[in-house]
Amino acid sequence: MNPLKLNFDAKIRRRQQGRGNMGCLFAFVLLGALGYLGYKIAPPFMLHYQLKDALDEVAVYEVAGIGTSKNGSGTKPNLEETVINKAREMGIKLQRENIKIERTSDKINIHVEYSVPIELPLGLYEMKFDFTSHN
Repeated sequence: MNPLKLNFDAKIRRRQQGRGNMGCLFAFVLLGALGYLGYKIAPPFMLHYQLKDALDEVAVYEVAGIGTSKNGSGTKPNLEETVINKAREMGIKLQRENIKIERTSDKINIHVEYSVPIELPLGLYEMKFDFTSHN
């Protein structure tokens, strides 16, 4: 009898018994876990970059003297309040102690640090963000 034919028949039998599918199942579980992790982690990163862009814009307007007041009353909100309101619009909770503002004659640095809790099956994870916006 041909030994190559026996080896081929053993491979066919193994596939029919389901032994060859464990690698495929493992790959699907791993792909699903990575997809779930991306689903939970991507939104805070997107909000982080949106907040950074918004605060860069606020810094530019403040240095230009335009300010962030949209009402015609002439009263400008405090820069810290403006930062907190921008974050609140995006669903990010900021406190005054999370914001540090440095002003010079031609530059404004807005330093913000905050964390976002993410619920994962293994527990709660705190994603920490720390950035400085400037003009």
